[in-house]
Amino acid sequence: MKPIPLCLLPDTIRVQKALEADYRGEFGKAKTVRNVRFESAENLVNNSYIFSDGSNGLIYIDAVNSEGAFAIPVGSKVTLKGQTCFVVKCVPVEGVFGRVHHYEVEVR
Repeated sequence: MKPIPLCLLPDTIRVQKALEADYRGEFGKAKTVRNVRFESAENLVNNSYIFSDGSNGLIYIDAVNSEGAFAIPVGSKVTLKGQTCFVVKCVPVEGVFGRVHHYEVEVR
């Protein structure tokens, strides 16, 4: 399976992993992931993807073409186009030989 083409990955996100702490609301240093794609839930209505309640959409992160790509942990804070959201699900989609082709990150 070929990587997602760069022309389809126009967005950049900043990710802050939730820190292990006695109380919620603490996040680590921001990491930038470039060449990703955000699709709103409204744009994916006719898709077979089933969203969690209240989700805003999906961020596609290509394992090859997204600079800084990694599996974003649930609960992480993501900033995209000036908007802040939180990861509710991160699904690695495998390609040939069980290698991760891309991640589908559901955000709310």
